[in-house]
Amino acid sequence: FLKKTTSHQIKMETKPHPTYTVVKDPKDAEAEGWGFYDNSGKIEKVYFKFPPVGDDELRIKTTYAGLCHSDIHTVTEDWGPIKDRPILPGHEIIGIVTHVGKNVTDWKVGEKAGFGCFRDFCGNCKNCKKGDDHFCQDQTLDRFTYGNKHWGGYGSSVQQPAKLFFRIPEGIPDEVVPPLFCAGITSYSPIKAYVKPGDKVGCIGVGGVGHMAVQMLKAWGVHVTAFTSSKDKTEELKKMGATDVIVTTEEGALEKAAFQYDVLLNFLPELSSQQFHKFFNCLATMGTWVQIGAPPPEGEGKGIPFNLTSFVMTERKLVGSLVGPKQRIIEMLDFSVKHKTYPICEVFSYEDFPKAWNRLK
Repeated sequence: FLKKTTSHQIKMETKPHPTYTVVKDPKDAEAEGWGFYDNSGKIEKVYFKFPPVGDDELRIKTTYAGLCHSDIHTVTEDWGPIKDRPILPGHEIIGIVTHVGKNVTDWKVGEKAGFGCFRDFCGNCKNCKKGDDHFCQDQTLDRFTYGNKHWGGYGSSVQQPAKLFFRIPEGIPDEVVPPLFCAGITSYSPIKAYVKPGDKVGCIGVGGVGHMAVQMLKAWGVHVTAFTSSKDKTEELKKMGATDVIVTTEEGALEKAAFQYDVLLNFLPELSSQQFHKFFNCLATMGTWVQIGAPPPEGEGKGIPFNLTSFVMTERKLVGSLVGPKQRIIEMLDFSVKHKTYPICEVFSYEDFPKAWNRLK
């Protein structure tokens, strides 16, 4: 099964996974998937069996799964070690229900279901009771879709708690659904939280996530500026919904935009100190900078120094935003189908997964 027999890989092969049973013969498997036995990024086909379907679980046959750059960070352990391997990532998933736990009454075999970044929440802590279940405080739960104990959408089937499967509104093409559970909610959530009617909003970094925000802000009915370093993207960004485009590589472009924006959504994970302060100065007084791109782990990079007096004198705010809770995901799906704010997707066949992975990298 393993193409190489380094000591590390032998160890990973002989150590049982805490949740799934890895098998060598595809005939013995209930499912298969694309997995990673170490942090090198080398892709392996994994054949496996599920545990029995839990009373409160669903199992779906995956029809489409999105690839997210955070999957690369997880596989390569940029964000921390993975104790149990192999790992099958994927947190942007759509499929057809094949198994229903005995306590689950609102799903039936054959229905279409989607699944996103989180697999569990307690429902009883302070955050859950406020509706912020994506910040559940119960540390005993394995909250994220995949990691040390559970696997995600890179498998041909997925088994997870039923309470975080989502119904897909009629009218959304299946192939564009998966990224809505990551890029879609990551864009929608800060718009819902911080953008008011009449605001002037800027999007910094209009890539896999940012292009969703441009579309949603257009549908929100506000002025949206796309900040890009590529002049040749100008017309494409305007077609997506940008009111105007600022090419940041043009001399003086950011200086001319100073104090203009009520909200800046930053999708870039890293900016130099000089870049950051030029962008930050585009905020109006009492404006809000929303950091969405996840920076490198603490301790890496040079950091950005702040003049705290400038916060006092302008009442500007700097906040973060992390995906969104269950109810907001439902709202986002309805919003997307109503306004047709869909991700631009490149589709690969299942067997071409290695090509898709290399393209993502």
